[in-house]
Amino acid sequence: MLDSFLAQLAYLCLFQLLLFSLPNITFFFDKKLYLLGSIAGFFVSVLNSFYWNNKYVFTIEEGQNRNMFKALLKTYVSYGFTGIV
Repeated sequence: MLDSFLAQLAYLCLFQLLLFSLPNITFFFDKKLYLLGSIAGFFVSVLNSFYWNNKYVFTIEEGQNRNMFKALLKTYVSYGFTGIV
């Protein structure tokens, strides 16, 4: 149990490190790629948030069905509007 938790924690830390460094790495090589890196970072971070929220927060009870694509699309839309505001 502890090994599984530590493996997931290590994965999360590595993922966050990659997420925060992606825009900075692209800015170093080309200033135009900075925007592309920020957009890629947004999509990856929302996907990461969806995964962890879906796994631990919004669990599916027995007898329930969930359309994952629709839930993911709603997540992107809500995070997108939050970023605009």
